[in-house]
Amino acid sequence: MSISYKGIEEIIKDQYAKGLLTVDFQAMLDMKTCPECEGNRLKKESLNVFLTIPSKKSDSKRYNIADLQKLPLNELIIILTTYRESSKKDTTLV
Repeated sequence: MSISYKGIEEIIKDQYAKGLLTVDFQAMLDMKTCPECEGNRLKKESLNVFLTIPSKKSDSKRYNIADLQKLPLNELIIILTTYRESSKKDTTLV
């Protein structure tokens, strides 16, 4: 047996179209990126904590929590392993 479900967005649109809702819900259904966090869903303070990973080149690479959570798991493991190894030397949490 299969049960079909429209989804909340479709239900709200249907009710609004039929005049059953008095509030304009379309504004709530529009997808907008938050200008404060740029869609990362974290406070500025959280996004301003970085892991600095020294590279073999002269430049270091910096990652905040939003950068790390977007990575594929295999890349994240490499970065965290590199950080752990380099933190034994001279890497600082900035």
